[in-house]
Amino acid sequence: MPQQNLNFPQLPQDIQERIFNTIDGLFRSPTNEEAIEKVKQLIDEYSDVGQNDPLLTIIRHILQACLFFFQAQYQATNLGQWDAAVAQMQKSRELFKQVQLSEMTSLSAIMSIYYDGILDIRSNNFQSGLEKQKEAKNLLENAQGRYTSQYVELVKHLEPDIFFSMALQHLMNVRFDEARIAINQAHEAALQLAQTYLENSPEQHNWVGIAHYYMLYFLNYQSGILFAEFELDHQDFYSDTFDKHAKASIQHLNQGTLYNRNLLNMMYLAKAISQTHQVRNKLAAKLLPWMKGDKSSAVNWQELKSMLNAAMQISARAGEKGGEFIRACKSMLRQIKNLERLSAYAAQPPAQAAPTGEQPLQNEQHVKKIPDTLITNCRLLIAQNRINEALEMLIQELNQADILHLIIIQSSRLSELEEREKMGLLSREDFLIAKSKVEKAILDLLSQD
Repeated sequence: MPQQNLNFPQLPQDIQERIFNTIDGLFRSPTNEEAIEKVKQLIDEYSDVGQNDPLLTIIRHILQACLFFFQAQYQATNLGQWDAAVAQMQKSRELFKQVQLSEMTSLSAIMSIYYDGILDIRSNNFQSGLEKQKEAKNLLENAQGRYTSQYVELVKHLEPDIFFSMALQHLMNVRFDEARIAINQAHEAALQLAQTYLENSPEQHNWVGIAHYYMLYFLNYQSGILFAEFELDHQDFYSDTFDKHAKASIQHLNQGTLYNRNLLNMMYLAKAISQTHQVRNKLAAKLLPWMKGDKSSAVNWQELKSMLNAAMQISARAGEKGGEFIRACKSMLRQIKNLERLSAYAAQPPAQAAPTGEQPLQNEQHVKKIPDTLITNCRLLIAQNRINEALEMLIQELNQADILHLIIIQSSRLSELEEREKMGLLSREDFLIAKSKVEKAILDLLSQD
């Protein structure tokens, strides 16, 4: 602890300036990692000298406070570990407060509030989080100090991802209207950042690309749900909005600096998402007339499978996020294979009726579409929580196009639900509720036969 009769405001002016020059050097570091390394070196230099010197004790406290400050920055902006960032920033504030370095005390307190707001938002406490962020931004705009303008810009850099996180939380809770609002906010915040702070710089392209990626992500999520529900006549399948955002995202990210792995991964995913949308678009355009009775509309199934395989190869380059997307592509590939099988059965000529005066082989009032043994086995699998095996058995053994179509719809719904849960867009509780509805729908189909 520094002595009570000596604190930063009481230091000679030249010593205060030297300390601020040291802090300035840390803030001018290109990255948080470099700032952390610099302050650690300074701490080592002062660790074994002047243990009883009040001035050196204050300097050590200030350096330790700076270490906590930049560690908080790194945990927040590089790792997204907002709880750890809040804890470190609060430690920084306490040490700056002890030595009465008011400017840094104020800045660390403001950023602690802001990061705590992000933590609330990521915990679904949207109102509390937004109020804390508003408070922090107001404090920053009215604060006096040599570093506040730098952190006003940092907050602007963080806002787009915060809105995007809100959108993901809303999607997870099946609040699509709220998700759309948050995605639009993320899109606008990223564009504003690019225009206001980064104009004519390579990083401007990064943020314009990110802005369009946010919209692309939401539209792809919506398109996946429509496809899983076979709402193939929905206008979003044929809108040029998707292509506009896909092209803009890929173009601007290519022109940007791609200075970290996240941006590179985003570009790969934008390309993969664009590819899968083309698959859905082509399939919807071909299947819609076919499902309405026009059997002349042929689907090039091999082309669609090849496009999906290409999308998976692109996604494989995008790290962990790419793995999530690959699973989504595999789910869609299963849907396409099921639809291909369904189309083959539907294309078969209908069975001819028995000639007049002859008795049909089966009761005309009820032709059994699903064998009793198959019904029993499927019910047993569902009771054992092996619904995917039951669906696979039905799809493999059914020959009637009408009921096969209904089974494939339920299989598609289940695949979409499983993928949303894996990606963290659906809670376990909501997944189980939705899954139980799929199980009931299948059991109802088996009971009606």
